[in-house]
Formats: sequence, C-alpha cells, structure tokens
Amino acid sequence: MTKKTIFFLLKLKTAALYKKEVICVRYSNLFIIILNKLYKEGFVQSYYVIYNNNQKMIKIHLRFLNNFFNLDNLKLYQ
Repeated sequence: MTKKTIFFLLKLKTAALYKKEVICVRYSNLFIIILNKLYKEGFVQSYYVIYNNNQKMIKIHLRFLNNFFNLDNLKLYQ
C-alpha cells in the first residue's frame, strides 16, 4: 500500500470514529477503486465526484447502522 492509500483509509476510519456522516477528499482514481469495493461491501453508503473551485473532490457518505459506523472496526495491516 502506498502512503497516500493509508492516509485515505485512516481518514475514513477517523471520520467514522468522530461520527462524521459525510467527508470530502481529493480525487484519485485509486480512491474511486477503493470506494467502489467499500460500497459493494456495505461500508460506504454513497460517493460522488464534485468540483470545488476547479478542483475535483470526492464526497463520501459513510454508512450508519444501529448507532455506529461500519468503518469503526477497520484495521490496517502491512
């Protein structure tokens, strides 16, 4: 895993721990691939590509179920 990927996954987990329902990250093709997998597994409710001041961003809606986020239990292994 690259450093960029690790920071992205940590940002998702941190957002879940702080009970954020929506976060925005900079656009990356790799992030879209990861989000597609997380969406299929049920960890992410939805994600959209948006433009903010001529900059591509990804708006991510985290899945909230039974008063906790599914990404709370995300573990990263090297």
